[in-house]
Amino acid sequence: MTSTATIAHPLVRAPGAPGLLPHVGVAVNILVRASDTDGAWSMLDYTMPARFAGPPAHRHAHTTETFYCVAGEVTLTLDGRPIRLRAGEAAVVPPGVAHAFANASDAPATMLVHLTPGGFEGYFDDLAALLRASEVWPPADPSSVGRLAAPYDIQPAA
Repeated sequence: MTSTATIAHPLVRAPGAPGLLPHVGVAVNILVRASDTDGAWSMLDYTMPARFAGPPAHRHAHTTETFYCVAGEVTLTLDGRPIRLRAGEAAVVPPGVAHAFANASDAPATMLVHLTPGGFEGYFDDLAALLRASEVWPPADPSSVGRLAAPYDIQPAA
């Protein structure tokens, strides 16, 4: 039996490859999609600008996220407790843990985000489509962002 955690063929994605989703000053490059791994995992290259507030605290019922800081500093908040990740440091967030991330520094920050199982990356595809369709940001109907989240195992922390 073949493991679903392996990729059947070599996969190379360059910066700016399909999947680059700029929004609100953030660039998300989807390096590995769930469709590349039989749904086992996916990986994102996530670059955020200086003083980026990040997403609101949320949790996942089934998704484990690993955050690896490539450059700069990222403040990861886990169950209300802030932790600073510097370049070369990583944190694993299992299902059920409320978390958020931000960049409080004066320089951009980049992290790799590994997600198991895969599929979460579709949220960024849908968010980019919403951003393209909206004339202003945040959208006039803020609940439209919340409706995007539920199918991707994103639940508000509150």
